[in-house]
Amino acid sequence: MKVWIVWLPNVWKSTLFNVLTKSYAAEAANFPFCTIEPNSWIVNVNDERLEILQKAVNGQKIVPANVEFVDIAWIVKWASQGEWLWNKFLANIREADAILQVVRYFEDSNIHHVDWSVNPARDIEIINSELILADLETLDKRIWENVKKARSWDKEANAKQEIYERLKPHLDSWNLAITLDLNEEEKSLIKDLFLLTNKPFIYAINLSENDINMPIGELRKKIWMENMNIPVIPICVKLELDMMEYSPDERKEFLASFWITSNPTDELIKT
Repeated sequence: MKVWIVWLPNVWKSTLFNVLTKSYAAEAANFPFCTIEPNSWIVNVNDERLEILQKAVNGQKIVPANVEFVDIAWIVKWASQGEWLWNKFLANIREADAILQVVRYFEDSNIHHVDWSVNPARDIEIINSELILADLETLDKRIWENVKKARSWDKEANAKQEIYERLKPHLDSWNLAITLDLNEEEKSLIKDLFLLTNKPFIYAINLSENDINMPIGELRKKIWMENMNIPVIPICVKLELDMMEYSPDERKEFLASFWITSNPTDELIKT
């Protein structure tokens, strides 16, 4: 599986990439647009059930699942209006199996926010809007191309047209394509659109140390993400960065000092 990490500048996205991959492959700096070329790294999924499974098969080697994380360029408001990097971004992100959006929730006057204030709900709206606008452009072109086929009583074209007519107002209302209620057959009929918002979304909310134990229900309300089908993972990238060189036991002890019982990076990778 290939997961692309996206978001606005200066949310510690590239730092999160380095933490997840236990590398320093991505340049992380306190200025916008640090990442231009994609960085990629494959990591194994740390699943405690593998040890149990290995014992059950008499110690035979078990190959864990893996995830390829790709740190892609920033997105900013109005990006879809034709900036040269936008087309490059679109070409890259269409390869993704899933999209991991990193959302800044922490306050730090030393780290500039591209919109001058920390507002996670607004930031989510900005990124989703840009992706939805790109999808609407794709859909409008396909509707125009499909109309002629539908008029000639092409069965598949007519089936697609019916879905397009439901999908367009859904996107026009600023909803992600993946949240439209479709059955498996209908999903297969729009697969060739390669819509950006028809991929699984995961939101990694980058919190401060003081907010890391915020109840997930409260966090979802604050970022206006009450759709329970979209995973929301709280994480403090600053803490994770501090633990980069820690052993598993040291990590466990350090996290316990913040009343954290599970490893946030493992949870994110498994999601």
